[in-house]
Amino acid sequence: MIFEMNRYEITDNNDPMFTMITSIQDIYHQIFPLSPNFRPLAIFSSYIILATALMLSIIYTVYSQSQIPSKGPVPRVKVLVFVILAVVSLGITWSHTLNFLDVSYTTWASSHNIHVSDVQLGAWLRDTKLYEQARSIACSTPEIYWWTHQIFLYSTIWSLFVGHEGRCLILIE
Repeated sequence: MIFEMNRYEITDNNDPMFTMITSIQDIYHQIFPLSPNFRPLAIFSSYIILATALMLSIIYTVYSQSQIPSKGPVPRVKVLVFVILAVVSLGITWSHTLNFLDVSYTTWASSHNIHVSDVQLGAWLRDTKLYEQARSIACSTPEIYWWTHQIFLYSTIWSLFVGHEGRCLILIE
C-alpha cells in the first residue's frame, strides 16, 4: 500500500496501522491530557526546581569543601553561619518574589474578571510578562530606579566579595 504523506495529511485513513497509531495517540492524550496551562506551569515549575537544586548543590559543596583534611577543617561554626546566612538571604529574596507574583496574579485576575480564589496559574503565566512587569516597576520613577540600581550594584559587589573570601578561607585554613 502506498501512502502519499505530507506534513498535514495522510490520504489513506483506512489503513489499520494509521488507525492503531491514532488510537494510541488518543489513549495517551486521555491518560496525559495536556491543557493549555501545561507549558507555562512546566516552565515555572522547572525554574523553581532548578533554583532549589542549585541552592542544595551550593550548600553541599560548601560543606564538603569544609571537610577536606589536607586544607585543614574549617570550623563548623563558620560553615553553619554561612549556610544560615545563605538560607535567610534566599528566604528574604523569595518572600519578595512571591509577594510580587501575588500582586501580579491579583492584578491579572481582576483585569480578566476572575475571582482570585479561582486559581488559573497557567493562563496567568501565559498572558503576563513577569520580567517586563518587574522592570516597569523598577523603572517607574527616578527614585525607585536609583534604589534598584543601588541594590543590584551592592548585590554584585557583595557576591564577589563573599566568593573571594570563601575561596581564601578554604585555601588558608
